[in-house]
Amino acid sequence: MHLLLAENNDDVPIELLLEIWREWEGLSQWQIRERIPHEGLRRFADNPHPRMRALALDDPQTPPELVDKLSRDEEPWVRWCAPCALPGFHPTGSPN
Repeated sequence: MHLLLAENNDDVPIELLLEIWREWEGLSQWQIRERIPHEGLRRFADNPHPRMRALALDDPQTPPELVDKLSRDEEPWVRWCAPCALPGFHPTGSPN
């Protein structure tokens, strides 16, 4: 029920979006992630759940030292997300 609410309603509490992101790995997971405001997500850097630690990398205020720490995370998926948080990162190596 919460997932349907989050997928079809613009007024979903952030805490519910975070809960769904932590648990849901279906097709709409990226839609949910896009709706989570990035500011303050670095608070999840030490969260026991790897999906929440990866969210810390979306925060524009996450310091490089924390990005470096998460790039060595025990969970491969968190490590894979870390380079995307570096300033100037572009998946093809060039923004053009």
